[in-house]
Parts: sequence; C-alpha cells; structure tokens
Amino acid sequence: MKQQRTGQEQFSRNITNGIIRFEKSGLPFVTGFLTPAQQNQALRLCTKVPHYLDGGRENALRARLIVGQVDPKDQMDQQTNPQFNEYDWNEYQDYSWSNTNLNLEQPRYTAILKSSYQHPNKVLSHSDVLGALMHAGLERDAIGDITADENTIYIVCLPSVEEFIATSVFKIGNVSVRFTSSDAKGMPALTFEQLKINTASMRADCIVSALAHCSRTMAKDMICQRFVKVNDEILETVKTLCNNDNISIRRVGKFRIGEVDGLSRKGRFIVNIDKYQ
Repeated sequence: MKQQRTGQEQFSRNITNGIIRFEKSGLPFVTGFLTPAQQNQALRLCTKVPHYLDGGRENALRARLIVGQVDPKDQMDQQTNPQFNEYDWNEYQDYSWSNTNLNLEQPRYTAILKSSYQHPNKVLSHSDVLGALMHAGLERDAIGDITADENTIYIVCLPSVEEFIATSVFKIGNVSVRFTSSDAKGMPALTFEQLKINTASMRADCIVSALAHCSRTMAKDMICQRFVKVNDEILETVKTLCNNDNISIRRVGKFRIGEVDGLSRKGRFIVNIDKYQ
C-alpha cells in the first residue's frame, strides 16, 4: 500500500519537481505566497539553481519563491534577465507551464492594493481583512502580507487576483472599503513587541500556556479546539516548536518564536518572543 505523505513531505516534493522541470526545460517555477517556515524549507532545496523570494516589499513576512531567476536587485545588467510568464501556483497542485506571450519587460510577481476607510467605532485588523478575502473565495497562498490600521489597509497579492479584489471586495465587516492599485512606499513596516517567556519545554502546549497565561491543560484544550495555528496551519497534535516558527492563538495574538536565551535557575527555557503588532 502506498504510504500517504505528510504536508511537509508533499511540499518538498512539489518544490523539487519544480526545480527538476526548470533544469530540464529552462522554464522557471513560481510558487504562491509561502510562510516563513515554508520559505526556509524551500530555500534548502534551491542551493544549486538561481532563485529569489519576492514578497512585494522589503522584509516581507510572506513571499513567493521564483526558481530560475536571480533577484533583479542583485543583477548588474537587467538586460541579461531570463524572461518568462508569471505562473500562479494555487495550493501546490496546478503545474501548468506556458512559454507563450513572452515579452521584454520584467515579469511582475506581486501586486499591492490599498484602501482608505473611516468608521467611528471600528478599527480593522489583519484577521478581519484576511477573513473577508477568504470569504470571497481566494486561496490563502494568493495573499501575501496584509497591514491594517485605524484608517488604511494594504494587501499584497498575486497580480492575477488584483482585479478580482478591487471589483469584488467592498465591505469588511460593516466597514465600506474600495481597493485601488498602490505600491509599498506607504505600507507600514512589520512591528513587534519584544517578549520573554519562561517555559518547561518547547512543546506547543507549553508555549501556548506561557503566551496565553493559562494552564497546560487549558492550552491543550485550545489546541484540541483548533484555536492554535503554527506557520498558518491548524495545529492538529502537540509538537515541538523551533526558532522562527509562527504561532497564532485565537483571541491572544500572533507570535514568532525567537532564540532560547538560556535556562532559569530551575532549568526552564527562557525564550525570546516577537509579538506581531
């Protein structure tokens, strides 16, 4: 009986297949927007081929992997860039390739949309915006970074869904919005609150317990109720977390695991944590 692959194994296989296709055909391979953990996993497989990450702005959290081209910012001669079409990889299952309609312009792998809004009693959050986009039928890997403050929303997305968002998403919650094309110049940089936690181990239930200020029993209940995501995937079972893993806890917040900063006198881990603002 054929053994079913885990999500990470299937992801690695998809990246490897894209690399092999590039090596055989010369046609580059472009993914959807990847989480930081997926980016690290993919980059480990790309050491022998030209590649770069594009998230639409500097220090993007979510970014697309482009295999078969060097980052234009790192090239001395833009005219030597290989030219090819954008390829949208939705859910890592569509592997269609095309070499038609090639042109001499640099391909565009990301689009940025902006909307101003006003509401006396509501400040939209990242989760509000993402929820509205998912409700509109978009796949998660079609959406990159999102920022939202008291009056402005920015969305990084695939160019192929830019028009759909602009012509379909007019309300987020009870707030009216209207998205238009923009650039990254006004997009707020990611900001973090620096935290330290004291935990018995790097197991997810221990980390959740420390971040949510609850018992480990309650933390395990939150995991069982699917209230916890690690690297944008619902945590199904308790696992050990690593440096740079992202963990989201419903009604608590989103965090990035940092370096272990030593041990306490009682032998507990002191861990640096970045809380997304």
